[in-house]
Amino acid sequence: MKENCHEFLCREARVRVCNDKIEVLSDPAVSYFPCVEANYKVKHIDRDAVKRIVKMKIEGFEFCSCNWCFDDKLVVPFGSQKLSALA
Repeated sequence: MKENCHEFLCREARVRVCNDKIEVLSDPAVSYFPCVEANYKVKHIDRDAVKRIVKMKIEGFEFCSCNWCFDDKLVVPFGSQKLSALA
């Protein structure tokens, strides 16, 4: 089976997703952000929080799947906008 792998930044932490496995490779650059608390109910951002955020994006938006794409009607957080600008 061919691996479906993606590497990206989430809260400036480097993240690798291969198939269903999420690895947070570095620490996030911020420990609190109001938008993260509002959207993900996360008050302290650490590696575990980054992993939970990525998991929510995968489950809610098929992030990192072959079906994933941006819809211009969706409001996306700044990190996702940066990612789409680089694509």
